[in-house]
Amino acid sequence: SSNTRVIVDNVPLWIWTFLGFITESVCGWIFYAKFRESYPERSKAARKGAISFYIFLGVVILVTVLYLVLDAKGKIV
Repeated sequence: SSNTRVIVDNVPLWIWTFLGFITESVCGWIFYAKFRESYPERSKAARKGAISFYIFLGVVILVTVLYLVLDAKGKIV
């Protein structure tokens, strides 16, 4: 006999990715740490959402700064 415990996860992984993204990545990292041992795929999905938020935020900041710089130089009409 083995002491392996099977845990069925009925929640779709995209929900954990979405929660990690929409909560501004703070909860994504908390979900990742909490579920790392018991639900490894769920934790990876939450981490993916948190990282996606940082990438999205970086792109938004880059576009905003680029717009402001170009507008200050008179390149945007």
